[in-house]
Amino acid sequence: MNQFEPLDSETAVSREGNWIVIPEQMFKAGDFIEACHRRLDISDETHDWLNGEVVCEILEPGSPQWVKGKLRIRLSLEFCPD
Repeated sequence: MNQFEPLDSETAVSREGNWIVIPEQMFKAGDFIEACHRRLDISDETHDWLNGEVVCEILEPGSPQWVKGKLRIRLSLEFCPD
């Protein structure tokens, strides 16, 4: 059964192959996330998306009404052992 779990920001990762976001073969999960944020060129508007400050409404399939709330984008590394 493949079950991915988020990595703690202090978890060390050793990778194979070439990743565009971070050139090192060994890095902390948190360093990878920070590199992704830099690549996104965080503006005030993007910062709002990452911190859950985007006010919105959603309408789920089968729901009779809109629900007000906030949106956010979460970047994470997840691991699934073999």
